[in-house]
Amino acid sequence: MPKEPVTGTVEKHDEIVRFVKEHYKKKSYWVNDRTISLGRYKTDVIAIYDQDLVDAVEVKPNNKSEIRKGVGQCFSYIDWVHKVYLAVPIKSVELTLDLIEHTPIGLLTIIDNTLTTVKEATRTEAEPGKLTKLLGKTTGFCWLCGRTFNLVPRAGGEDGSIYIAHKEMEPGIFKSLEKATRQKVRTKGSWVSICTICSRILGSAIHEYLKRSISKEEFPDFDFDDLDLEETAKLLKNIQK
Repeated sequence: MPKEPVTGTVEKHDEIVRFVKEHYKKKSYWVNDRTISLGRYKTDVIAIYDQDLVDAVEVKPNNKSEIRKGVGQCFSYIDWVHKVYLAVPIKSVELTLDLIEHTPIGLLTIIDNTLTTVKEATRTEAEPGKLTKLLGKTTGFCWLCGRTFNLVPRAGGEDGSIYIAHKEMEPGIFKSLEKATRQKVRTKGSWVSICTICSRILGSAIHEYLKRSISKEEFPDFDFDDLDLEETAKLLKNIQK
């Protein structure tokens, strides 16, 4: 059953979270359906457009001590995402502005049942390892082109992945993957996910290799410039628009 729109002054934490999430969904962002930890704290809203545009929003009620705590939480999110916002009731806007005036933190509130940007957040560059970890436990991303799976489908469906290395046979590669993802791999094998576009490119390469092998070329030699990827190029251009 659809929820009724909130009327009057919006002050409750959950109501503000709802406004923020609906705002980002309308702009075609992926939005979390549960709280996600960024370091020490759980973040109310994570909004991901692609690997180059990730926002975090901390929501606080009309309470001075909570808002001060929220400012500290926002500072801790800066290494993880590109923009950080604090969302508060309209009654708390003046206090919050005083606290974040000279910081990269943005400010959101709700005016006339519309989420309003009071102060735009300053974009910062997320720490690569932390951003990779965040994307890995949210949208997921292609290890070849970097695109998130809210923009382009994962090859092989929800659980699609390709085998990369064995912990005992290729320890160097295995450790490099752990370092890149900032996550401990608890299995003996490691896998990464790729998108359908990159899967087609790899498929074209394998197809060409097999074709040349069958034609009795003992050691087929080619590079990606040899491949007819006109259709794939069109798909990539459509995604970039």
